[in-house]
Amino acid sequence: MRVEITPGSPQEYRAIDVLKGLFKDLSDWIRVVMVPTDTWIEEKCLVEVAGREIACKAMPYVTSTELEGNIVKARIRNGEVFLEKSAEYPIVFVEFPEEIDTAKYIVLDLYEMGASAVVFYDRYPGRYRRTVITGSRSYSFNHGSPPPVPVVSITREDYASIVKSGARRARIYVSSRVIHGAEGKILIAGFNGRSDKEIHVTAHHDHWFTGFSDDLVGVEVLYQVGRRLREKHTRSTVLLISYTSEELGAPNYTSWYWAWGSRFYLSILYEKNMLDYVIADINIDSVCSSPLEVHGNPALKPCVDRIASKYRLVYKGYDHMDFDSFSYTLRGVPALTINTLDAIGPVYHSNHDDGRGFNYELLNTLVDVVDSFIACLETSRPSYKALVEHVKERVGDDAPVEARILVAKLETLPSIIEDEDERIRLITRLLSHAVYMPSIKFEYQTDILGEILFMKKLATNINNYAGRIVVVKNFDRDVVQLALARNNLDEAKRSLWYYISVVAQNLDRVLSAEIGRYIMVKNYKKRYNIGQEVK
Repeated sequence: MRVEITPGSPQEYRAIDVLKGLFKDLSDWIRVVMVPTDTWIEEKCLVEVAGREIACKAMPYVTSTELEGNIVKARIRNGEVFLEKSAEYPIVFVEFPEEIDTAKYIVLDLYEMGASAVVFYDRYPGRYRRTVITGSRSYSFNHGSPPPVPVVSITREDYASIVKSGARRARIYVSSRVIHGAEGKILIAGFNGRSDKEIHVTAHHDHWFTGFSDDLVGVEVLYQVGRRLREKHTRSTVLLISYTSEELGAPNYTSWYWAWGSRFYLSILYEKNMLDYVIADINIDSVCSSPLEVHGNPALKPCVDRIASKYRLVYKGYDHMDFDSFSYTLRGVPALTINTLDAIGPVYHSNHDDGRGFNYELLNTLVDVVDSFIACLETSRPSYKALVEHVKERVGDDAPVEARILVAKLETLPSIIEDEDERIRLITRLLSHAVYMPSIKFEYQTDILGEILFMKKLATNINNYAGRIVVVKNFDRDVVQLALARNNLDEAKRSLWYYISVVAQNLDRVLSAEIGRYIMVKNYKKRYNIGQEVK
């Protein structure tokens, strides 16, 4: 599996056959779920300068192209792109940003400045990278567009040689294609328990380059956990799931292009009313070193705290939108990802993510941690109290009164909805937000009441944004657009506090409507003995 694997490719199908062979003697059953997906394949990538051909790596979803233009260097300074000169048909060379997901904003800014193509060189030696480039500044589940210009990656050394040569022109040749209507494969290995409740343990097998940490380590953990499960009998059924289409795959250039396989599979479970059986998801992704970090629903915090001291886990906050676990969060299912996102940067999505320097003892620790989470969830179900305490602490006593009233309503919810799991799922599904600034100065917040928290942070630190036009989105919905100057900061801050009050009131109404619907359905079921034992 140490080749690049894109969803729906022959390489993926061979990998699934290997995984089926590994799990067939361990699990009680195996299922393969087909996922309609878009995929992308690179065949060749070259940058030609002064008669010399330099290998490059194209960015998905760039398609086959051949063009020639003038070499122009660019710099990123204080979140803005600057060209060192103007030229016709510029092929712009620029350093990969440290946060590579902001590469698309650099491309879109350069396109608006007239770039014919963009060549990224890495900040570290010897590295090529890949990241998906779309033509949309927002992250949407519903729309998107292909990149407006060709985008490729070269090594830092090759860029240095181009500069040294003094060449003025370059030619780019890319042979690559997007395949619409492909079929990815999810592998599920089931270990039957004594109840109909399920715990999902997940990773993804599609990856860029060799994808050692992202995410072959996760797939290996699934296998090792399976070996342990074969020797024990759990109360809950455990599903080990290797997802497809995590790196890309959402159809028709949808700008929330990642974690498509998990979103698709969970939509099937939702339509069949099967998500209620899933206690939680334990996801493993992007693990390269220690200490291990956890991004997850605070309802799982009691288990995290119980395991943390023994295995040096660091709880980093709410579930992260980059991971498959967030697909569960969107459906209300408590989820977490074990990762080392803070440490993986130098090798992330690069040809150096090949296991060099990896401490294989960490694999045993990972398996122990997952095993401990399964055991904890068997005896300690997700905690609504921990969830509310997290929200209360994050919102704080200095928030507008409307936000504090909303938090108080969450505290009193047990008197209305007795089932703790249902409370957790309702609040997680209804109030989880992914809020961000769609620009090179990318900032984001995923959390319960994330829109309120982000606006509060913006208001509190408003002096740091003077001189900027600040755009904030929640998923693909515009939240605010603010032109901030030194002479209007106080009034802009006042406006933000008012906006927080309005958002809190709107969310209060949405929550009240959901509670009313819940009571109505509950009374209907009680009246007609639906889902109840008839005595």
